[in-house]
Amino acid sequence: MRRVEKVKSKASAAMSAAVITSMTSPLLAEASVTPSLKNTLLSVVAGGVVLGAIAAAVIGVSSFDKVSRK
Repeated sequence: MRRVEKVKSKASAAMSAAVITSMTSPLLAEASVTPSLKNTLLSVVAGGVVLGAIAAAVIGVSSFDKVSRK
């Protein structure tokens, strides 16, 4: 149990440091999303949705259609 608490504490500290660093970075303050970046990110998300649907279909078919080998 103590190990889990230590890991949670370290993760919390790392996340806090990352947030503080990103808030103080002048590059991130001026960052903007261009149309091409937006389209790229949306296409990555769409690809993830398609892969998730394919994985769900494969898992569904494999659970309903069992193979019996002798």
